Amino acid sequence: MTNRYLHQLSQCKRLRDMEIKTSERMFRRQLQPNKAHKFIYCGIEKAGSTFWRRLLQHVQLGTVQTPYRIRPELVNSYYVDLSKSTLLEVLGLLKSFTKFIFVRNPYTRLLSGFIDKLYSPNPYYWNKIGIPATRLARETTHTCGHGVSFKEFVEYIIHSNNNPQSKRDVHFIPAHQLCLPCYIQYDFIGKIESFEKDAWFILGKLNLTQYIPVLQNFKNQAVFDALYDVSHTFIEFRKEASKCLSFEESLKRTWRKLQFRGIIADEINLPFSYKEAENITEEKLLSTFIKANKQSQKFDLRSQKQKHLMHAYSTISLQTLEKLVEVFMIDFKIFDYNIYPAFIFQNTNISIKTLLV
Repeated sequence: MTNRYLHQLSQCKRLRDMEIKTSERMFRRQLQPNKAHKFIYCGIEKAGSTFWRRLLQHVQLGTVQTPYRIRPELVNSYYVDLSKSTLLEVLGLLKSFTKFIFVRNPYTRLLSGFIDKLYSPNPYYWNKIGIPATRLARETTHTCGHGVSFKEFVEYIIHSNNNPQSKRDVHFIPAHQLCLPCYIQYDFIGKIESFEKDAWFILGKLNLTQYIPVLQNFKNQAVFDALYDVSHTFIEFRKEASKCLSFEESLKRTWRKLQFRGIIADEINLPFSYKEAENITEEKLLSTFIKANKQSQKFDLRSQKQKHLMHAYSTISLQTLEKLVEVFMIDFKIFDYNIYPAFIFQNTNISIKTLLV
């Protein structure tokens, strides 16, 4: 992890003349302090933030329990940020407290956000991002926002990053704009790709090793938590989403979401009819998801997830990919992610201009 810290410093020196598009207000809202243990966590959505915000609730309350005891919908119940602190107070805490963040490959983070917030039934994000993205791509005002494709979504992310008046959301904003790593020297930089190892290491550095035993079954807890969250969200949004999608189509998307995430195998089909989709209970849906996940263990779920990632990006033109790289260029460089991974660019001819960036 020391190497990541040094890499961040060296890259930030090289990038010191690049403009950072951010706002002080947004930055303060990402900062979650714990004054008793003297640390600050800067949360980056779709990079483990729900896990950390729940765990830090337990730390704040002094309860040694798994973060998964707190349901996803209650993640912000005790959330305390620095949005109401003065700039002088914020700078003081940043100077004296231990600081850490968790980051994620921009390509996987962006697709994860799309699947979670726009592909699966979510009227809030259909309205906030789906409608403006669809209008930008199709020049139409007659839309629910539910039909936005990944290609149209990516084009909107590029557009909104370059147009301050466009609607943006923290789930899709580059990590360097949220947590300002070229201005704030974070002591520890964890990565989703090595989450368990990095989380244990950081908990040790924060003198919070008492939480490690309750996380020993971390992976299974995380899968169950995801299944609960997806089933709960489907029921919560089912009625409102029906204004745009049939109950059956909403459930199909929910099932496919779990397949895209590598939790349910592609070979296992949705076992419900249209009528069942309209009246199914949350308990029945959750038990069905759990059963399907158990049946999926004989399949290569990691390769399946990678296949869906590659397919999603295969719909994006090389020209658009080059523009997307520009949006997340600072993230790629300071967090040491491959800008041109073969699994995305294998079917494209990267221009000489792009290679020389």
